[in-house]
Amino acid sequence: MKTIFSIALEHEYDRGNALHLAIRPAISNEAFLKNDRLLFKGRPGHMECFIEPDEALKREVSELYLWVVCLDDAFYQYTVHPKGVTFSRPFFYWSNRADGPEELEASTIDEYIRKKKREDKNIVSISSLAGPAPKNAIGCIGMTMDKLGSGEKFTIGFKVRESLWHYHIFPKAEQATWNYKIEDQGQEWQFEPAGTGEHGTFAFRSTTPIPYSRRATDRLKLVWGTSGPSQFPREQQMTLPFADYGHQMMEKKNKDSKEVVAYTPVYVHI
Repeated sequence: MKTIFSIALEHEYDRGNALHLAIRPAISNEAFLKNDRLLFKGRPGHMECFIEPDEALKREVSELYLWVVCLDDAFYQYTVHPKGVTFSRPFFYWSNRADGPEELEASTIDEYIRKKKREDKNIVSISSLAGPAPKNAIGCIGMTMDKLGSGEKFTIGFKVRESLWHYHIFPKAEQATWNYKIEDQGQEWQFEPAGTGEHGTFAFRSTTPIPYSRRATDRLKLVWGTSGPSQFPREQQMTLPFADYGHQMMEKKNKDSKEVVAYTPVYVHI
């Protein structure tokens, strides 16, 4: 067997290989798999395809189909994706029909099916081509065989969502008048006061949207202290919890603006 192509899934959240996505062969490939004419070797974020050395299969089959499957429900929280994407109906479609090397051409399944209908009036759905989608499939890959060389490498990349972070701080009653600030150990993100509320609560909001990254965990700290005499240590600190993008909200940038921005509230009790 020889390698005909490999596909890597990358995500900004993981800063490289997408550990929460996988590629699964479609049912339409089963006949070739059972006859050992086709072999797939996969792991999270990567798939490699092998065929017979004479590459006869390339002349017999027009397209191979694969599914991109989500291994983690949190995918929707930290990934930029079009509206209407759900697990129950795969949205994305990728193909090697593009002329550019390495990057697979992205579209939607609906767009692809409309294109196929112009070529074959009997084509009515992606399941008629690839078979039923597996659980948690977010999209389909169609590899046009006559466009493949040998050992070609392709990449599908996903962008991470960004949001303003809005921390609501609930201090102890005896520390309500102390000085508070948020420090980023990466010295990249800054926070500014965002008003006060009832019972001595107050808030901080990031000055710029923050990307959702697992490597950001534990890097933000709330630091507070008093400038005058006190029986408490002069400065205290705590690691702030990571924002949960599943609770992201939208609001106007300011009261006079029509622009809407995303922000994620985080509630912290000292």
